[in-house]
Amino acid sequence: MTALAHSAEERRPGGGGGGKAEARSGELLRGSIWVILSVAVGACTSTAFWLVAARHFSSSDVGRASGLFTSLLFVCFASGLGLPVAVSRFVAQSSRRSSSLFSWALITSAAASVLGALVYLGLVTSPSAALLDQLGWLGPVIFAITAAGGSLTLLVDVRLMTARRWGCTLARVGAVGICQLALLLTFDPIGPSDRWLFLAAAGPIAASGFAGIGLLPRLVGESYRLRPRPRDAATVVRFASINYLATLASDAPRFMLPVVVLVNVPPSTNANFYVAWAVAAVAMLVPTTLGQVLLVEGSRGSAPPFQHLAVVAAVGMAAMALGSLVALGFQRFLVLLYGPAYGRAGTLLPVLLAAGVPWALTSVVLADARVRQDHFATLLTTSVLSASVLVPAAFLVPRFGLAGASWPWLLGNVAAAAVGVLLYCHRRAPSAPLGRRISLLGRG
Repeated sequence: MTALAHSAEERRPGGGGGGKAEARSGELLRGSIWVILSVAVGACTSTAFWLVAARHFSSSDVGRASGLFTSLLFVCFASGLGLPVAVSRFVAQSSRRSSSLFSWALITSAAASVLGALVYLGLVTSPSAALLDQLGWLGPVIFAITAAGGSLTLLVDVRLMTARRWGCTLARVGAVGICQLALLLTFDPIGPSDRWLFLAAAGPIAASGFAGIGLLPRLVGESYRLRPRPRDAATVVRFASINYLATLASDAPRFMLPVVVLVNVPPSTNANFYVAWAVAAVAMLVPTTLGQVLLVEGSRGSAPPFQHLAVVAAVGMAAMALGSLVALGFQRFLVLLYGPAYGRAGTLLPVLLAAGVPWALTSVVLADARVRQDHFATLLTTSVLSASVLVPAAFLVPRFGLAGASWPWLLGNVAAAAVGVLLYCHRRAPSAPLGRRISLLGRG
């Protein structure tokens, strides 16, 4: 049944589609609430972790540790291969097919992240990467294992979302935050302080990924299997490959901008950037994960109707706008919390958070495009985002420091949202003039 026919059935009086539409709407709302709670818990624990770190260690130690942690996140991003999006799109129902697809995704993700970690350490030279040199061969092994665990964590969360086990995702995020703070507050540093900070931040995340793999069969009622090979494996691989390129483009600013800052500023300046970035990056997960909820729920049937998209976009934009306004009044308080060495972080944070407002729009239209498998719109929107953030930042950060990172981040997100919304209008009324398409979007 086509999306148009399905929509007509849902609107038919007395038809069974209305009940299904209402059920999907309820699950979308419930999932969105759980997602926002999970992100809020993650934001609070992450902020508390780096706050304690800033209070107990020098800004240089925090800068090197956060730099290595940023490198780990970059490896997980670069080695994702589009698998989280593919799992969201094709593993919405429990079956032998979905079990096989997910099992192959786990193996592929872990192998790719280990390889990516080793390649990264071989290519990148920085004070942060040097933290592992004193461990000899054990350093790259630890980095590779934590990268594999971090990549698996992404897939675990996506699988829990497709099974609608929203509370389990919140429990995982909360457990990670508690473990990070416990390591920081309870144990004395083992070895250099900066390396211990990295292990305390990255270790619980990786551990939650491996633990999640062990618990998933019980949580979702589905075992792992590699056979039978799914008949639509070629379609899934093609979808994952295209969305890998799109994910590289859309997430490149989030993971590469900190690396651009890391290699161009001193460790103490990088510490200022990371304190603000850690808060903003977690907050940006609100619209990101809301978009993933749309993708998961939309993959169960027809594409999400305009009303669902509008509500999710409004929630995401309101949350990010509120966060940016709060951050404006938080600047002096941030210095009181972290110390005078972190004055620039307070100035940076409102600008970084403001970029979440247009990103909320972008994540919604990307989710719709992925449900429809509109690869052109997906690739164009994400390419605009990547280019409009990273190209200016590459030139401006070496010259202007932190200011050269914040404003390209904001303006690039605005440009991507504009392109994404225009493409969405075109899909709704491809033969109408541009002005009419925009008015159609406003009327839904």
